[in-house]
Amino acid sequence: MYKTRITTLGLSIWFICAFFYALEYFVRSSTGALLDDFMKEPYNLTIASTALFSSSFYWSYIISQIPAGIIVDKFGVKKVMIVSSAIFSVAMLIATIAHSESMLLAYRILAGFGGGFAILCAIKSIAIWLPNRFFPAFTGLTQFVLYIGTTLSAAPLVFLSEYLSISEIMALIFVISFILLLFSIFVIKTHPDYKKENKHNNKQSQTLKDILAVLKNKQIWFNGLFCFTIYGTTVLFADLWGIRYLTLYGFSQSQAGLYLSLSAYVSLVRFGEL
Repeated sequence: MYKTRITTLGLSIWFICAFFYALEYFVRSSTGALLDDFMKEPYNLTIASTALFSSSFYWSYIISQIPAGIIVDKFGVKKVMIVSSAIFSVAMLIATIAHSESMLLAYRILAGFGGGFAILCAIKSIAIWLPNRFFPAFTGLTQFVLYIGTTLSAAPLVFLSEYLSISEIMALIFVISFILLLFSIFVIKTHPDYKKENKHNNKQSQTLKDILAVLKNKQIWFNGLFCFTIYGTTVLFADLWGIRYLTLYGFSQSQAGLYLSLSAYVSLVRFGEL
């Protein structure tokens, strides 16, 4: 039914989706490294307004997660990647020309919504394009690629911000996201077997019952609570306030960014296999 060996096309599709996941995370956590610059001309944001526009990414990201799984199953990786990367590119274009809080809010909301589909597309591409025995390893590799984006959003971005303005940095990300959109259009394919399988499954779909079954699963709620209390609080704090927090203890901004970058790598691929 599905591919029994790793192919160049399958690897390419997975990597495009994983790269999108890393790119959206880079943008998601970039505010921390650029915090001081947002408080200068032409933005002149306060701490409170910076926190507001930064957190708006997460609200739209959360909203996109509710229908994301159903949408990816229904329309496939290719269509979802095209639409979501297009939304993300528009967001980065707005960020390039933004000089007001309202435009920054629009950029973060669109980026959060578009980027919310990246992880599910990456996981789905592993499931339909790569052999089942490699699913844990490539799930771990997806997280590894993600944390490359996380690492780049700390020390390297702090260093880059010393030479480029926020608009120039956002313009660079826009170019990268637009190239990603082109790859989504011309490289990603729909797996023939998946197309047949999806057509068959659509006839027997009981979406509401499936959602209710998921909501009744206690393990899902326990996992969600764990993510909320551990992953959510620590990562969200580190994304926006990590660098600023370390500078309060005497570290330079470059040193703080470096320490946040180094904290990302802890046996990610191995944990994925476990």
